[in-house]
Parts: sequence; C-alpha cells; structure tokens
Amino acid sequence: MSGPSAWFELVQQHPRLSDLLGRALQIALTLLVAWIAIRILRVVRDRSIERFRGLSSGDRDEERSLHLGTLANVLFDVAKALVYGFVLLTLLSQCGVSVQPLVAGAGLVGAAVALGSQTVVKDFVAGFFILVENHFALGDQIVISPTLSGTVERMSLRVTTIRDADGSAHIVPNGSISTITNRTYRWSGATVTLATPASAGVDPVRAALDRAMKAAASRDPQGEVLAAEPTVSGPNNIRGATLEWTLTAKTRSGQGGKAKSWLIEEAVKALAEDNLPLA
Repeated sequence: MSGPSAWFELVQQHPRLSDLLGRALQIALTLLVAWIAIRILRVVRDRSIERFRGLSSGDRDEERSLHLGTLANVLFDVAKALVYGFVLLTLLSQCGVSVQPLVAGAGLVGAAVALGSQTVVKDFVAGFFILVENHFALGDQIVISPTLSGTVERMSLRVTTIRDADGSAHIVPNGSISTITNRTYRWSGATVTLATPASAGVDPVRAALDRAMKAAASRDPQGEVLAAEPTVSGPNNIRGATLEWTLTAKTRSGQGGKAKSWLIEEAVKALAEDNLPLA
C-alpha cells in the first residue's frame, strides 16, 4: 500500500517520527512567519522613505527627508534584530533546548549594559525625538545655552554638531539639550533701527522710508529672501533732538542677514535722495 494513507499509518506506528515531523512543521511555520514579518517591515520602511522624499521641496526639506530616512533604516534594523532574536529563541525551544537560562542571562546582560550606558541611551532617545518632532534642521541657527550658540552643521541620533561665529565646532550630546532657541525656525526676521534729526520732520522721513521698503521688496520678485514686504514703524522713540525708526522684514529661514543689508542700503539711498540726514 502506498500513498498518503501509507505515510499516515507509518507515522502512527513510529511516535518518534511523528514527533520529528511535528517539530519540523513548527520550525517551518516559525521561519515562514519570520520571513513574512521581515518583508512587511521592509515594505513599511521603503514606503516611509519614499513618502519622506515626496514631501521634500527644497534643500532643507531634502536634508530632513534624509534624516528621517536614516531614522527609518535604524528602526527597521532594530525591529529586524528583535524578530531574529525571537525566532532564535523559538527554534531552540522547538528543538527541545531550555531557553529560560538564556533569557535570564540575556536579561542580566541587558540590565548591566543599560545601567552602564544610561547616558548613551538618553542621547539616542533625545535624538530620535529631535528628528521626529523637527526641533531644528541643518543650517538652523540655534541657542542651547547662554554660552553655546551657532549653526547646526551635522545631526545624528546621538550628537549634534554646532559651528559658532568663531568657526569652532561644538559636538553636543543630544541628551544634554534641554532647551532650544531656534532663531531660524520656519522663518527669520530682520530688524534695523535708525535715527533722524527731529528737524527733518516726521512725514518726509516716513515717506522716504516707505519708498525704501518698497524698493527692498522689488529686489526679491521671486520671494526667495523676503516672506512679506518690509514695514516701517515710528517714530518709536525720541532721544534729545533725534527720532528713532524701526524697519522690519519677515524673511525666509536663514535669509535675515541679506534682508537686513537690503533694508539699510535702500533706507540710506532713499534718505539721501530726499536730502534727509541720518543722526
């Protein structure tokens, strides 16, 4: 007699063979589930990276998409390692090996590593939330403390590199960053304060400065520097025989310096054209 029924009778007559086939089936099922889980994780990672790239519309957005893509790869590797660990323990258990001592030993090792690397873990967790919540990005001008400020030059999950005005690079662990002042978050600003003699009058000076602000706006027809037309406020204060005026502009992120120079140039030019001196 041959066929499936013969195999079934043979298995029934040999319990050891039946046990081996059952273990083999469990191992195959475990490997299949692990393979499916890895495939799902890989698809989620790839689609996330594609979505991040699709959201980028400029250099800064592209840098952020690269960071988020790196973060997605890191999370994928961590999840894959967890799956492999689970599969290894499951296979050992299915092969009749007691995994309780291994789990207990791994727990002790993990606890020792965690206690010895609390600061490192804190740095990685803080870096994760900095990237996800977009506290700052490459090129942003940030202030971390009264003695530490500069431009973000490099970011990773563990450290952030800041270049100050003197050109020095400061490597700051992310876990030590508690408060961040971002001077270029989403948009920047430019402010210029100037003074004119009170004898020059208010209306002539205001007219000249209004003309200067329109001229500054005309220098940026594509809106690459200015986010809105600059404005004039004042006179805001009087000091002796002088009046103080304030010129302000809302600019694109990181463009405050260029906008400020435009405001100064156009203001000086407009006042000179109307023979209005600066104090």
